[in-house]
Amino acid sequence: LFGLRAGQRSDGVEGGIYTPQASRQTHERLAQLATVALKAGYPVLVDATFLNPATRTQFIALARALQVPCRVLAFEAPLAVLRERVQARQRQGEDASEADVAVLDSQWAHLQPLAPDELALTVHVDTTQPVDWDALLPRSR
Repeated sequence: LFGLRAGQRSDGVEGGIYTPQASRQTHERLAQLATVALKAGYPVLVDATFLNPATRTQFIALARALQVPCRVLAFEAPLAVLRERVQARQRQGEDASEADVAVLDSQWAHLQPLAPDELALTVHVDTTQPVDWDALLPRSR
């Protein structure tokens, strides 16, 4: 999306990749790709930080328009745990993500809670514990 190779730092991207405009571009591209994959009959998991209801609504509406099931996976952990994970990832220096604690804190501050209609679709995932995916997301036959 921003012309970067895998693992390449985004220092050279004008304006950066953690801005509202960059987020809009990212979500628009994810919606395009999800549409193509869903129309081709593939299951899709859109992995993004959905901080605001408008963006979440866009993807829920997309699933409804294409008549495919939709779930919101809410990956949850205390802020202190998330900070430690970000700091550990940065210390290792091998992760492609450049999101630092400042980005995390900004995301946390701007997160808008799930609405009741979103909660009805939500699967809560406590990431401080091992996840039993088969129990959490049973496959439909």
